[in-house]
Amino acid sequence: MITQDEVKSAVNTVRIIGDAIREVKNIPAGELYSLVMGHMSLQGFNSIIKVLKRAGLVREVNFMLTWIGPDNERKV
Repeated sequence: MITQDEVKSAVNTVRIIGDAIREVKNIPAGELYSLVMGHMSLQGFNSIIKVLKRAGLVREVNFMLTWIGPDNERKV
């Protein structure tokens, strides 16, 4: 069974990755993964990117991640 702390951790991780993309506007997916690979698997990273894309916050073209969500200071 998934605990409440595990859910909070997962949501926080998605928020952190989303905030990083928002801050830089565009970043190659491989470059971003290289910054977090010591903290998560490639499968986990790809799952987070899928969540952000499905939410309409990030677009990926030719492995380039682009923030398309709101530009204000509100966090994901």
